[in-house]
Amino acid sequence: MTNSKKVKGTGGELLMHQLVAQGVEYAFTNTGSAEAGFFDAFLTVPGVQPILLLNESLVVSAADGYARASRKPAFVNVHLAAGTRQGSGQLYNAYFDGTPMVVTAAMRDNGSFGDHNTLGVSSGFSQMSAVADVTKKRWEVRDARGVPMATRRAFKEALTMPSGPVYLAFSSEALDAKNVEGIIQPGEALQTAQVPDDSTLSEIHDALLNAKQPLLVVGPDVPNGGAQQDILDLAENYALPVAVGFFDFGSFPRAHPNFVGMVDMLRNEQDFDVVCCIGYRPNTRANPTDDRFPNALKIGIGEDPSMLGSTFALDVHLWSKVKPALVALNAQ
Repeated sequence: MTNSKKVKGTGGELLMHQLVAQGVEYAFTNTGSAEAGFFDAFLTVPGVQPILLLNESLVVSAADGYARASRKPAFVNVHLAAGTRQGSGQLYNAYFDGTPMVVTAAMRDNGSFGDHNTLGVSSGFSQMSAVADVTKKRWEVRDARGVPMATRRAFKEALTMPSGPVYLAFSSEALDAKNVEGIIQPGEALQTAQVPDDSTLSEIHDALLNAKQPLLVVGPDVPNGGAQQDILDLAENYALPVAVGFFDFGSFPRAHPNFVGMVDMLRNEQDFDVVCCIGYRPNTRANPTDDRFPNALKIGIGEDPSMLGSTFALDVHLWSKVKPALVALNAQ
């Protein structure tokens, strides 16, 4: 625990200390009184710059763009249940592409006393339920002493393969609580094996080398993993035409001569004999055409097992971090 320290302060200050330890530079937010304990901490714990936007959809959009451009996890704070729902449309985009993001909000008790509070969750429901289908994991924190641990866990979960947004709801009482002690230590992505199996790499290499009409399909795991140069090297080493996923704007340069467009717009899927999908997240169409590339040997490499072989079957599959897999494949 060499990088941990004990601090004492309000619940909001413990949250801010945890963000500073995490290396968070910006907090994308739309202010609200329920989160006052957090906002007060900007004055007492320096190190994080608030980015104030006018509504939650803008807040989450800006955070998503920042995470994609900086290759760092984004931190978001929105206002109660209503703000959580307001931002959930843009949160869907982050979830679809696996953007690492920690989204937080305050929450109010809806059962101990009155059950009809302004902007709070309706009685009988959890605030987390509003984002259950667009986040990896969700937690509610009512005890101020748990703020650092829950926040550390949230960053660890957002960063760990497969990456994606997570959600934390803090009670206003937890953020306002005074003289709280907590252990501050940054959360980190879990380390995964870096060296793919040699036989699998050889099988992929041979298939790409001998293909008559190959296609490389890339997706957001490539930029999320910092593997843009590696995917360029692969495309050029094997002279592969490259398609990107649905509305994917960052996985492969549009001006590159190998770029052929969005895979959903291709009209000759039946012509490819080898299709290699790397970091690709399929956009399913709810009809039999989801079983794609009918005549191809299909290869899948990616960080999210739910994206590998869950729609169209794969002949060769590699659940791995994209960058080390590409480095190893380019070395064949």
